[in-house]
Amino acid sequence: MIINSNIITIGHQAIEEDLCHTLMDIFDEQEMTEVIDVDGKGKMMTVDEDELFRMKAEDKSGRVIYTIGQDNSHYHKIMEWIDSVLPKSGDYSEVSYMQLIKYPTNSCMPFHMDAADSEDTATALFNLNDNFHGGRLIVDGHIIQPSTGQMVCFNNSTATWHGVDTILQGERYVLALWFTDPERFGKESMTEYDTNTESGSEGKSFPKVILKT
Repeated sequence: MIINSNIITIGHQAIEEDLCHTLMDIFDEQEMTEVIDVDGKGKMMTVDEDELFRMKAEDKSGRVIYTIGQDNSHYHKIMEWIDSVLPKSGDYSEVSYMQLIKYPTNSCMPFHMDAADSEDTATALFNLNDNFHGGRLIVDGHIIQPSTGQMVCFNNSTATWHGVDTILQGERYVLALWFTDPERFGKESMTEYDTNTESGSEGKSFPKVILKT
């Protein structure tokens, strides 16, 4: 459902370099998760259900993705660190999905519209480093050269073509957030502080724990 015009927002040095390094360390220290391909098309699920909210695995594009669910302590820490710089409009009402992503050399993200969740309303990407070649972000025809601490936000991500050029040399690290608007879709709002950590998989679930595309 699209009700707002397409807007791309770029915040240069939106987060400090030290925080970028902290986020990359969180990614690197997280162990890989045992997963299974459930549909032969790249949709992955964890073998151990207890790993659902902290899945780290390689996708079909060669990226390594750490999915951070709301029952994961990293989720709350990261939201505390970045909440003040996130847009606050209706399209950015609530974070629905969070991932830390590493693009190794020769990996990319082909052009796509976000299809994993039809209720996505916006995307925010934080570039955590820039010591690599290639890996430009392209959103709706706009070419964006990544820089450390840069934030790129765009709404209507389910209807906006975007992708990442092939990494020619080095590794590219990104923090990615997807948003929804509960009022628009008649859902109960659930902020980052609403999760009952004792509820397990009955709390805020992540059925897309797969690959966000």
